[in-house]
Amino acid sequence: MGILKRRFKQLALIGLGATGILSACASNPGSGGSTGGASAKGGSTGSGGVSATGGSTGSGGAGAKGGSTGSGGVSAMGGSNVTGGTTGSGGAKSSGGVCSGADTLFDFSSGDQGWVFNTYQAKDATTGAAVSPYNLVVEGNLSGGDLDAGVQAPTLAADSTVGDPPGSLKVVVTFTGPNQQVNPNINWGQNALQDWTNKVVSVDVKIDPFPSDTTNIGGIMLYAQDTTWAGQYGSMTFPTDNAWHTYTLDMTGTTSVNPAEIIQFTVQLASAGTPTAPFAPTTVTAYIDNITVSGNAGSGGCGGGSTTPASGGAGGSKTTASGGGAGTSTGGSGTGGVFAGGTTGTGGAAGSGGTTGSGGATGSGGSNGSLPALTVNGTKLQDPSGKTIVLRGSALIDIGALYSNGGHSAAGITARMDKLAAAGVQGHVVRLPVYPKIDYNAGYPTCSPLPYPVGSGPSASCTPATPMTASDYVSKLLKPAVDYATSKNLYVIIDYHQIDNATTGTSAADATTFWTDIAPQFANYANVIYEPFNEPIDGSASWGTLKPVVQGWINTIRAGAPNNIIIVPSTSYDQHPGDAASNPPDGANLMYTAHIYPGNWKTNFQSQVTTAVAKAPVFITEWGYALNSSDSTIGTSSATWGTDFETLVDSNGASWTAWVTDNSWTPSIFSDSGLTQLTDFGTLVKNWLAAKATSDWVQ
Repeated sequence: MGILKRRFKQLALIGLGATGILSACASNPGSGGSTGGASAKGGSTGSGGVSATGGSTGSGGAGAKGGSTGSGGVSAMGGSNVTGGTTGSGGAKSSGGVCSGADTLFDFSSGDQGWVFNTYQAKDATTGAAVSPYNLVVEGNLSGGDLDAGVQAPTLAADSTVGDPPGSLKVVVTFTGPNQQVNPNINWGQNALQDWTNKVVSVDVKIDPFPSDTTNIGGIMLYAQDTTWAGQYGSMTFPTDNAWHTYTLDMTGTTSVNPAEIIQFTVQLASAGTPTAPFAPTTVTAYIDNITVSGNAGSGGCGGGSTTPASGGAGGSKTTASGGGAGTSTGGSGTGGVFAGGTTGTGGAAGSGGTTGSGGATGSGGSNGSLPALTVNGTKLQDPSGKTIVLRGSALIDIGALYSNGGHSAAGITARMDKLAAAGVQGHVVRLPVYPKIDYNAGYPTCSPLPYPVGSGPSASCTPATPMTASDYVSKLLKPAVDYATSKNLYVIIDYHQIDNATTGTSAADATTFWTDIAPQFANYANVIYEPFNEPIDGSASWGTLKPVVQGWINTIRAGAPNNIIIVPSTSYDQHPGDAASNPPDGANLMYTAHIYPGNWKTNFQSQVTTAVAKAPVFITEWGYALNSSDSTIGTSSATWGTDFETLVDSNGASWTAWVTDNSWTPSIFSDSGLTQLTDFGTLVKNWLAAKATSDWVQ
């Protein structure tokens, strides 16, 4: 969207200090039966261990370019009618989580099992300078300072000798003054949505050696957050000796969070807020062990690792379940079915099941995926049968912001997609904006909290964040987002989200660098569409001047991705699609975009769109409005602007993605931070998508 400054939603720091971010399970709990390699309608369902008394498990469908990871050994919880449930052995244990006890998610008997400090940048409260190491949060004085001078960085390591069974996480913290709180922010690094409805979460912690000066030792508390960042605290409890103590967080009947959508979990350690003696530096060593979730259902199998299936599901709760109910959510989904032309992956080996049952049937790997490659034929976008297709959906905000504010996890992106689906505004296509270091935005520059590492243009009033490497950005953000959308049967637009002049400066070259890397990596995804440059400004340039630049991007993409649809931009924030379609770049499978808001939807722009749709298929990758807003770009006082626009677009057959699925970025589809209430704009999007859900869809 041009001209308007984008605003980031920042993760609120709630409670005693900066809330930590800790995933409570290495992999999602299993769902009850077994599943093959989950995919975009690619992986067939394994038969699971349906007759095993102990609960047997079908292995994950690992395979070549189809179900690269199965859903993990999800299983029936302890089998039917077995009091307490016994554990089915299923496939081999995952490299991620360990499920050694009935409810145990982590016992740390094999090292740290992937747990690390989260990557939040701490700063000196006085100078503002970054403090090294930066992979921790230390909240100095509870009034909100970032880091008191002299506060030492906590350390985290696995300890192979302490714990039962031997093995635990060891956190060492040195307090240097009163009112200091340290949140270790321990994070498994693969956060996934957890269903903790009516569950009790517990963690064993001990302080050893216990300091002789106890006046400075504070409490230990557990804290969970859902996808809206609402929080649920456990009670603050204080250690009394160097023995193990179990700290619990009871999610039974909670109303402060949505227990079915838990995405973050924290163990908080704090020094005493009001010491009774002059404060002396105090070093505290905390051991963390046996993270468990228990309740009236069996805990299910842990999700598979990257190459191996997981163990069979555990039995029911030790105290309440009879035979173990079904697991409360599915195992980690496989990534099969996302490659066009990929061969079907073979299923994992059958699990041996429980005490008497036979092993689960082999789940097949992901197939090629169900979404076909679309092609441009004249003025139409068509599927392989020749049916005309119109794609309709919504755009996310910057996926780097979603990842950063979502616990430095792709779960922040996938959870947002789930919100769209729940609200009815997802449709059949999702646009994923990828921000460079600086989005110049016509004088209102935006710096993503986690950009793709490209960008070298003129100075701006925001300081670019330190990005990941390009390979990490793809593997940790972009590919998981694309794979998840694919598993939901969505087409995906990868949008290089720059707003700047492309005929001058360096932004055009930055886009070329981006597509040289990205284009070949998604060439085999039949459902992925490329948008080379969000909005060239170039208000005084003609299409003839911009065309060679666009041709260069197309050539770069085609060198790595010969067949994917490409959406062609135009000058003046994509307001000249008619000029571009009348004098098109070379190449096949080209569509033309327009970004439409009440403030720019004038006669000349309308004429440009009319010209374009008569010559080529048009994809309106941004449109939206804010009823009764005074904003000169997005605001309108016309109650019929949206329905009038809907009628016009339906008549010309253009595809579209609505901008934007947020409550603070504008024009907003949602009106609340929980992303459950729709604005007037959001309601129109929902109704439009519902009315056209099947009429122009693939066969």
